[in-house]
Amino acid sequence: MEQFEQLLTCAICLDRYRNPKLLPCQHSFCMEPCMEGLVDYVRRQVKCPECRAEHRIPYQGVQGFPTNVTLQRFLELHIEITGELPDPTSGQVQFILSSKNFKTF
Repeated sequence: MEQFEQLLTCAICLDRYRNPKLLPCQHSFCMEPCMEGLVDYVRRQVKCPECRAEHRIPYQGVQGFPTNVTLQRFLELHIEITGELPDPTSGQVQFILSSKNFKTF
């Protein structure tokens, strides 16, 4: 179970992912504040702290990076299995509840 917990932990904030965004290098980080803190606004790039790959920021900002829906589903399953709710101040609760409205194909 400890390895599963590690998969649900952001490498930047060391907390459970909150709205995990996926970089083109396939590494994921919380959108706020983690991804926001990686942005080089002058060069309009973000540098992955895991592999050091540099990526252009989408027109919409870090919100334009795709949400890691697989990781988000694992977070939801973890809550269902353990009954452990995320910290309500983290923003994760709101994202999980709003993601229930999306249809999966």
